Amino acid sequence: MLKRSNIVTPKEELDAFYEHLRGQHVTPAWIAEATGHEPRSKAVPFVWHWRDLRPEAMRAAELVGTEQAERRVLRMHNPGLQGSSAANTLVANIQIVMPGEIARAHRHTPSALRLIIEGKGGYTVVNGDRIPMSPGDLVLTPNWTWHDHANDTDAPVIWLDGLDAPLVRMLEAGFYEQFPEEAQSLGEGADGNVAKYGAGGLRPAWETPGGKYSPLWHYPFTQARAALEKLAAEQPGSPFDGVILEYTNPATGGPAMPTIGCYVQVLRPGDHT
Repeated sequence: MLKRSNIVTPKEELDAFYEHLRGQHVTPAWIAEATGHEPRSKAVPFVWHWRDLRPEAMRAAELVGTEQAERRVLRMHNPGLQGSSAANTLVANIQIVMPGEIARAHRHTPSALRLIIEGKGGYTVVNGDRIPMSPGDLVLTPNWTWHDHANDTDAPVIWLDGLDAPLVRMLEAGFYEQFPEEAQSLGEGADGNVAKYGAGGLRPAWETPGGKYSPLWHYPFTQARAALEKLAAEQPGSPFDGVILEYTNPATGGPAMPTIGCYVQVLRPGDHT
């Protein structure tokens, strides 16, 4: 009958064997730290208040130009983590572009999202498509897409950046490239991906989206708010999260981004999570 072996070796002999292995940069798995224990994140709960962040963003705009900074951002770092990420796999930034400014074009392997907080307009350009930016909008810049930002209004445009940079860095897959010009040439029309993919369950019959990311790069808040309000009037929502909707890839029905989940949520009077 097959059974587990039982080999009792003197401690001195085992210690000598382990020391010999260490000289070859080898560690016996049976004495190493267990890999099956429950994970405990070093990240801690923390709140960054907008009332504190906005004045700092405005001060940064006074002190640093977009020619001096590749991106004028304030990075929020979790007090429990080393480095400058908000969570183990996510970076969160506050970015500000002042009237008349541009942030030059580049691309990188981390994927990014923009959640617009404040502004009267302005736009980002993703692979030549001009995407307007209004408060509450979700704008995607999938990995390795060219993107630059511009503010053609008379007021600051401020948004939250979310990037999966720590995850990409851990996988040693971080690459970056500058565009040959400061800004991309704009394609014909504006916000063309919304015209193609922004109408619910409809998509162009002549086109099959490729790639892992959503072909819809702009999710206007006007649409999200209308959907939330209609749902909140008719449904109790989740017992844990209330009325919450997920931004999805219209081509697959899956998440809008492969590595970052994006949601919009409403809390009605009396709701709690």
